[in-house]
Amino acid sequence: MHLEEHITQALEDSENFSRKVAISFFKTLKRAGCTDQQIVSVATDVIGCLVESLEKFEQKKIKEEKDHKTP
Repeated sequence: MHLEEHITQALEDSENFSRKVAISFFKTLKRAGCTDQQIVSVATDVIGCLVESLEKFEQKKIKEEKDHKTP
């Protein structure tokens, strides 16, 4: 089963979604031959992408609020 299929199935169980996706992602990386250090690096990059996305969202929200306040 591909990672996307695991994610789709995991969506049906919102309580355990993140754990199921994490386990599937980890197993996929291990099967591909990734070392533990490489997996930690990937996880760090995923968190970095999330932080970057949240920062962009925050900046967009602030800009929209300023634009609405300007007469």
